[in-house]
Amino acid sequence: MAGIGFLSSNIERNLLTLQARLEPKIFDSRSSVFEVEMTKQLGPLFAQKWQRVAANRTFQLGTVKEELDLLICEPETKALLVLELRWMLSPADPREVQTKKRICYQKVDQLARKVTAVSGNLPHLLRAAFDTILESTAGWKVYGAVVIQGFGGALSQLEQFPVVPDWVLEAGVHKAQTLLCLAEWMKSLDWLPIEGRDFEVRENPELLSIPIIYRGIAPLRTGREYLQDATSTMSNL
Repeated sequence: MAGIGFLSSNIERNLLTLQARLEPKIFDSRSSVFEVEMTKQLGPLFAQKWQRVAANRTFQLGTVKEELDLLICEPETKALLVLELRWMLSPADPREVQTKKRICYQKVDQLARKVTAVSGNLPHLLRAAFDTILESTAGWKVYGAVVIQGFGGALSQLEQFPVVPDWVLEAGVHKAQTLLCLAEWMKSLDWLPIEGRDFEVRENPELLSIPIIYRGIAPLRTGREYLQDATSTMSNL
């Protein structure tokens, strides 16, 4: 029985979870390895549609240096997208869900700081990153989003900077005709699942000596069906 339990358990995740709880500072310092893998996954995806893509680059922006995980530029629509990436372990209990939501909020704050620095130094950044020279910044828009992997996400505390799961972003990239369209779609939150269509909230009794009622979410259809409707809203922008 012990052998079956070992083989059927997610041993890699459990070991990482144990390290995250016992040595959180060491674990966080090494989590960047997984975020580099995210850039290797997302960078080529963006590069298939947009020529100007920069990944894991550090730029001097005024008096500060900022590391940008992923930067995509589209001069035709005067759009620049700054992506802050975060890999997470899948939560195992409600306490971990709340912890990961707080991490999402922290990443949103980091993104807001970086977008502010980018916006204030746009000509310098575009020249350094893409050798693109601007005569004027008029009409340019700088967008930002936090992209997460391994967790469902949290509603951003800053509406202009959404928190988007990586698989939803990938579907949006395939659908988008322009970077401006993709950025506005993410910002609109029209891609969020809809209660009654994509999921429903249920109350479930615990089978204990003392009955406990708890609320949970049950999917109503497949992820592919959800993505079809989520990306279809892009045409309305």
